[in-house]
Amino acid sequence: MEQGLWFLGGAITYSVIAKLLQYVQLVKFVDDITTQILKLLGCVAEDVAFAKALKFKALEESDFTEEQIQSVKQVDEMAFINWKAMTIIKIVDTYPKQMRHLLPFYDWDSAMKALTDIYIKEARKSVKRKK
Repeated sequence: MEQGLWFLGGAITYSVIAKLLQYVQLVKFVDDITTQILKLLGCVAEDVAFAKALKFKALEESDFTEEQIQSVKQVDEMAFINWKAMTIIKIVDTYPKQMRHLLPFYDWDSAMKALTDIYIKEARKSVKRKK
């Protein structure tokens, strides 16, 4: 009887530890994916901003009036703002429900702050490795 209890206790302990390790791995995986998504979003936003600057420079050098250029700028800015908001909403909506509390952002500004924190953390690790 005592051996059976020890066996049962060992099986329960194994099950709890296995579930805990599985959860820790899942959290790390989701965190890594979130980091990569933020890096990708940062690159895309930077590229869009650069493309918009080139577009506006070309518009200013063309035959468009200042009023037409301002109109295009307003439309482009609204489209960009909407894209940023919808992107974050979609990320949050598709994030695993049991992991949403781990998200370091809830809107574009907080996402970019989280990205800045990621780059700072990586830079610090890089400096420590060089020492």
